[in-house]
This record gives sequence, structure tokens and C-alpha cells, in this order.
Amino acid sequence: MTNKEQTLRPSKGKESTSVEGKEATVIITEAGGRPHTVASKAKISAANKGKKPWNVGVGHSEETRRKIAEGARNAARKRREKTAESLGMTLEEYEEMKRRKPAGKRDPTVTEETRKKISARLKAKWQDPSYRERRKQCMPNRKGVPHTEETKARISAAVKNKWNDPVYREKITNMERTEETRAKIGRIIREQWANPVTRKERLKNMAPRTEEHNQKIAASVRSKWLDPEYKKRTSEAMRKAAHDRIIASGGVPKPPRVRRPRVPRAPGEPGSRASRIEGVGISREAQRNLNRWAKQRKDAEVRLMRQAKKEEREREAATKLAIREAKAEAERIALEEEAALTEGLDDLEKVLMRSTIRAKKQERLEKVAKAAAKAKAAAAAKEEQPAQPVEPVEPVEAVPDGFEMVEINGRMVLRMK
Repeated sequence: MTNKEQTLRPSKGKESTSVEGKEATVIITEAGGRPHTVASKAKISAANKGKKPWNVGVGHSEETRRKIAEGARNAARKRREKTAESLGMTLEEYEEMKRRKPAGKRDPTVTEETRKKISARLKAKWQDPSYRERRKQCMPNRKGVPHTEETKARISAAVKNKWNDPVYREKITNMERTEETRAKIGRIIREQWANPVTRKERLKNMAPRTEEHNQKIAASVRSKWLDPEYKKRTSEAMRKAAHDRIIASGGVPKPPRVRRPRVPRAPGEPGSRASRIEGVGISREAQRNLNRWAKQRKDAEVRLMRQAKKEEREREAATKLAIREAKAEAERIALEEEAALTEGLDDLEKVLMRSTIRAKKQERLEKVAKAAAKAKAAAAAKEEQPAQPVEPVEPVEAVPDGFEMVEINGRMVLRMK
């Protein structure tokens, strides 16, 4: 500081001195000393350059840390007491008021105008090349550095203490999000999973589940669905989601199906299953045999269909293989002919000979394509031929009197005569 500044600055103790014939006031500190001038500070700085302070690398002891923490807590408590006193409350009343403060008034969200201001300032900062370079250098510093076990334990204890607070638990559990917020969250998550890099990273970080883990999850889900309230709520949500998907795709949803209440009937009562079976004269054993026969016939049809598809795939594979082999053979023959015919010829004759060989090669390829098309047409014609009727499998038990087995749409059905 200059002598002029020393003269103007107030102080408790003052001393008069003469500087270039003028009276000046020098500040006397509470300890009885004088502050350094600017020149003195520059000399001290130059003398200390390159020297390491005595406390470099020396950490605080546990006692010092305890004192610092205690001092910080006392200072914070004094600030709270001062605020409570200004409001005419005790410290306990003030803390209770803060805890019970409505969530809307302590909402940390900012207004749209403030968001725009923050966004504009950040964009302007990132336009600066030096700022961008500094931030890029600082960002990956902590990448790949895992937490220590002690840090993990502290984080876990802090989270558990939070959830032990009934106010915090109620706030998080009963938090109601609007439909707009839910849609926004869902859209962001879908966009993240659509990114192949993000999907690969998240799947890599997911630990594989053991069979015991899967069994626990299945048991938990089954127990949830046994709850009528959960079942009703989840079913309604699933129906609503399906309805919204149909609307979003431009379709017309079907009206909800109304289920008639099921009326239990006694075995001999009219309308019951037993009375219907007994009314047509079919025993339960006969009904079981008919069902078994129908299942056998259906299995036979499925086997035939699978066999036909397998044969079709084999034919297509054989046709493709024949085409590839024919093309390879045509290439080989063309190369051999070109090598044999162009030997000892000049450049012009070689060019003319190559054009002739290419024309022959094209003719061979056209023949291969025609043969493949002919084979494909033959296979299609064979498929269009009527299928050979499948020998019906005799039922285990004879058809009862008054009924007959008829084929409708390729299926055998029991019908009254």
C-alpha cells in the first residue's frame, strides 16, 4: 500500500512521520507493529520464491481435524441461532419449521427464464477454445477410479440414514409425476437404449443372474400377482399402454370385451358340462379318447408341414450351391482360356481375344441362370400339386351312435347326423 493510502486508511493506533517533507499517518496494528509496504512485500516474495513451505505434505492430525470440525459446527450453530432469534424463535422451533416447510417452497427447481440465462452463459463459455480445452482435460480425471471400501460404506450409511427419515421416505414414495413428466422420462430412456454404445455399456455392467436369483424374482412376481389390488392396477395399466400404442400408430382400438359372470352349476343341473356330455350319449372316457385322437392327428399334420418346409429349404440351398459352383467353374474356364489364347499375342490382339472370352463367359452365365429359373419353376409346380391325403388316424374309441366324423377346413370334427 502507498503512503497516501496509509494516510487515508483509518486505524486504532496512529503515528505521525515525515515523508518528503510532508506529514503522513502510518497504521499501527493491534499487536503494535506496522504493515508491510508494497516494496517490502515484493522483496519478501522475491526472497521466498523457489522455497517450499514447511507444511507441504504435512496433513492435519486427528486432534486438529476434530478442532476444525468443532469450530465449523459451532459457527454454523451460531448462524442458525442468530436467524432463529431474528424470527423470535428458539433453535429447536426454527429447525422444526425448516423440516416442516412445504415442499413447494423449498423446491430447488429454477424458472424457465433462469434456465435460458444459464444455458446462454454456458454456451458462450463453451465457445471459448481455451475453456473447452481446460474442461476436456479435467473431465476424464476421475474416469475409471473406483470408490474405496471405506467410501462405499460411508455412501451406503448416508443413503440408509436418508431412507430411515419418515419425512424423506414419504416424500419419495408418494411423489406424483404428471403424465407429461412420465412421457418425457420414458422417451429419454428409450433414446438412451436405442444408442448401440449405451446399450452395450449398460449390458456389460449388468451382472449375470444366477438360477437362484431368477427363482427369487419369479417367486416375488408370483406373490405380487396374488394380490387382487396389484393385479387390477397392473392389468389396467397394461390395457391403457396397449390402447395408447394403437392410437399412436393411427389404428382404431377394439372396444373392451365384457365378460359375463360365470354361474356355477351342479353336475346334474341343466347347462352344466356333465349334463351336456351325458345329453349326447358320450362318456367321459370317450371324450378323452376323442381328444387324444384329435391331438395325434394335429401332431401328424405339424410333422408333415415341418418336413415339407425342411425339404423346400434343402432344395433352395442345393439350387444356390449349384449356381455358385457353375459361376466359379465359368470363371475358372474363362481364366484358363484367356491365359491359353493370349499367350504370345500383342496388346491389340489380347484385347480382342479378351472381349471374345467375356462374351462366351456371359453366354455360360445366362445358361446357368436359365437352368436355375427352370429348376425353381419345377419346384413351384410341384408345390402347387394337390397334397396327398393323409391317412386318417383311427380314434381310440368308436364314434358313438348318432354322430359322424367330418373334415372341415382340414380338421376332423365330431358332428351329429
